[in-house]
Amino acid sequence: MAGTRPRHASRCAEIIETARGLLLGEGLDAFAMRTVAASAGMRLGNLQYYFATRDDLLEAVIRAEITNDLTMVEGSLRAEDAVRDVPELARQLVENWSSGTGGVYLSLASLAYHSDRFRALNREVYESFYAAIGSLVRRIDPDAALPDVRIRAQLMTSLLDGTALQLHAAVHTKAESDALIERAAALLAAIAADRQISP
Repeated sequence: MAGTRPRHASRCAEIIETARGLLLGEGLDAFAMRTVAASAGMRLGNLQYYFATRDDLLEAVIRAEITNDLTMVEGSLRAEDAVRDVPELARQLVENWSSGTGGVYLSLASLAYHSDRFRALNREVYESFYAAIGSLVRRIDPDAALPDVRIRAQLMTSLLDGTALQLHAAVHTKAESDALIERAAALLAAIAADRQISP
């Protein structure tokens, strides 16, 4: 019986990864329990043993993404040179947000419009990111007042969200993508340091 829990956790992780791939590849509208079960090589009833409903599975996918992203962000923020190399850290944040991560968060935003459950999760996600990004702001500008730190973290998160949305929906060339990422990274660094940048 002792081996059951690790196997259960391992199988859950496999299902979540499969579901994440389908969510990013097929979109939220096509995200169905039967499709996930088929892709995971299991029967629907077996999938429902792990995740009773579509919403349970979607929440698990989103929470896994949050955990991975916060681990990456917090790890980057702990790095020795994080404060000295803010533009590089900002570039990493933009690139991460603009990868599959952005697609998961766009799905969460869509779900949050119509569901109290996902609205609460959306708030939780943003509060976690405000705290993580706010810690970077505090390292760069230790004298900043807490309300100002929060506003800067919110602005930085808004910029990350907007950049990810543009890269997914409107930017079609590598040159445009690279230019947008560079400019967003420069703006993030400027917001973190509370300084103006020249156009």
